[in-house]
Amino acid sequence: LDEEMKQLYHRFSIIILLSVAYSSSIAGSTSLIGTAPNLVLISDIKILFPLAPELSFLNWIIFALPLGAFFIFFIWFYFVFFYGCQFRKENCFCFEFNSKNINNSSSYDDDDDDNLSSKFKKKKPVIKLDISIFQKRLNEIGKIKQEEILVSFLLIIMIILWFTRKGFGVSWFSGWLDYLPMVGYGTIAIGISILLFILPSKSSHYKSPLLSWADLIKFPWGILLLLGSGFALADGFAASGLSLLISELLEVIDIFPLIITMFCISLISIFTTEITSNLAISSIFIPIVAELAIKLGQNPLLFMIPTAISCSYAFLFPIATPPNAIVFASGYIKIRDMASNGLLFNIT
Repeated sequence: LDEEMKQLYHRFSIIILLSVAYSSSIAGSTSLIGTAPNLVLISDIKILFPLAPELSFLNWIIFALPLGAFFIFFIWFYFVFFYGCQFRKENCFCFEFNSKNINNSSSYDDDDDDNLSSKFKKKKPVIKLDISIFQKRLNEIGKIKQEEILVSFLLIIMIILWFTRKGFGVSWFSGWLDYLPMVGYGTIAIGISILLFILPSKSSHYKSPLLSWADLIKFPWGILLLLGSGFALADGFAASGLSLLISELLEVIDIFPLIITMFCISLISIFTTEITSNLAISSIFIPIVAELAIKLGQNPLLFMIPTAISCSYAFLFPIATPPNAIVFASGYIKIRDMASNGLLFNIT
């Protein structure tokens, strides 16, 4: 490949990887368990407001899905029609001089070319993808196994139980929470996980379960400890009165309209998340904005939900979110590539 095509392929890899990272964070925010800040939000509501009603999966998706769909469309539009084309104008639309030697002649005749415009033609570099790569990967995976079907079935059951726990907001179905009030979302997940240790696997001739302790050893337990430390931090903020103290210092923003206050909170959450993990920032900020909302006489969810979503919508640096860190670790993206594109999405 010549240098021009190398740059084009490099830019194409940036588009693919950043699209995956940003879409993962955005799509994850549309689910209550999709991102770490959402988990912190659920936990903080239970800790700070134990008598408040729970957020249901269905209501959250109805609220967050349109927002996530808009941003995913915006990412696609930007990468296809702006970054993919206008990063270097000559790589999108340029002219190639096609005459024999027009510069060395004072005139040209019609026998050489029909007209002057025929001496120029559009040149548009095209990236050619080998489709056989995808077919090869698909063949390596092989046919779907019985274990995969069983795990998918259990996953579907878990999702159905999550969505039907509090009903659909209709009179004829109020959910099964009234019959099993002590069963929470975590209880459902743990119950399905226990079934993985009980149901036998066909590949082992039904002698071993789908999941064994050897598989759990490979699990990144540090993530759970990190989440737990975030919950403990939020509880510590509330118990020590630190969140109340900081909220009192922030009462000066009461002079601004509510929409401006919410915008400032979201903006601070987004750009603060860029210098550390979104889990840490959400664990610190959500209790603070909850106390601030109470001080200002507002519903705490008006501040807590935008903070949680803003902590998930951090696209500037690798440390901000796990998807950013994963694509950066691939080695195909530099910090300046992520920062130059992520800044636009952060502001948006």
